[in-house]
Amino acid sequence: MTLEADTNVSRCCLDFVQRALPISSAEKLLAETADVWSRVSGHSTVLVSCVSAGVIRGLLLHRGQSLPFESSTSEDRWSAAAAADGTALLGDDGPTLLTAMTVVPFEANGQSVGGVLLPGSGVDEADFGPLPDLCSSLFAQWRQVSDVSSEDNWTQTDDGSPVGVDEARLRELKLEAMAEFAAGAGHEINNPVATIAGRAALLLRSETDPERRRALETIGGQAYRIRDMIGDAMTFARPPEPRRECLAADTAIREVIEQLRRSPLASEAAIATEVDESIELDADPEQFRVVISCLLKNSLEAVERSGGGQIRLLLQADSNTTTGNGENDSALTSDEGWALLTVNDDGPGLNDVEREHLFDPFFSGRQAGRGLGFGLSRCWRIVRMHGGQIDAHCPEASGLEIRIRWPRFRKTV
Repeated sequence: MTLEADTNVSRCCLDFVQRALPISSAEKLLAETADVWSRVSGHSTVLVSCVSAGVIRGLLLHRGQSLPFESSTSEDRWSAAAAADGTALLGDDGPTLLTAMTVVPFEANGQSVGGVLLPGSGVDEADFGPLPDLCSSLFAQWRQVSDVSSEDNWTQTDDGSPVGVDEARLRELKLEAMAEFAAGAGHEINNPVATIAGRAALLLRSETDPERRRALETIGGQAYRIRDMIGDAMTFARPPEPRRECLAADTAIREVIEQLRRSPLASEAAIATEVDESIELDADPEQFRVVISCLLKNSLEAVERSGGGQIRLLLQADSNTTTGNGENDSALTSDEGWALLTVNDDGPGLNDVEREHLFDPFFSGRQAGRGLGFGLSRCWRIVRMHGGQIDAHCPEASGLEIRIRWPRFRKTV
């Protein structure tokens, strides 16, 4: 594939994730999946389906129409044959369109959870880049959600948002899916970008014309910029495992603040801290410093946009002892519990769209200085790998408050 084609597939994948999640219904997921496969493959006819609790749900996109269907199956495993048989419910159009087809299954944990059928047998699956893996992740997550909560209990507000579901869990599912996308897209895009950068550097060695040299330098510079962005995406998707130890939180926070005070942004805001010096965290020291740095930089940029203001950082003991995700719990034992880290600022608040996508990588639709790039995404990933929680709160007046629950160091008996 060309770089342009690779980029188009990745753009469609990202658009797919942002539109399909939170997964408020199987119908929404199927519709968004059919749409993105139609765009990437160039086919106006696409059949996409999934299986959950012995029911095959599907959607046939054909001649500008979306034709949904549902049928029972004896197994809780998806197959192309079962999906094709389900189109019999649609009348003559269904089966006759699929006499020759390319089948791309969506597999998770060795089990087929869904798939897409494209008319014709000459389709090269390699042209789809990370899309099959991304779809596999999303459909597996849909099954996971539907196993816990019956789809009949999923209702929607007028704006399409889900009601009566665990929003934090849905956000986790979305970001995990975006991590899968970032990992797949990174490998797909890195190779052509490396070729472009290398070729530009090679031509630059023998080029003497000033205009051409500037053009080659621009090409190389932009290629390296893409490489750095892909590096950030890969770090978000597959970060190093934390090397957790007993960390004096107040010392780490003080070191980060001292470094930030040297930056031009710090002159626009006063950073007030209230830290319980007795708190020791169960944390990777470097990763904890990254979290503090990203949160403060985000607030500094927001305050700068407001023409100045104050940033407040608070670290105190938290009596709530449940993490909510049950992952990466420390093997250490004690009664020390959890610490609550809060960072808030006087900058502009967030609208509904910005709040929904606050921790998303790539998202750039919100105000400048609000988590652009991978800062807050990286925070979310690090906190989750430590078994903690992170969320955002917007006061009624203005500003943004990020709250993190982090496990304290638990001394062995």
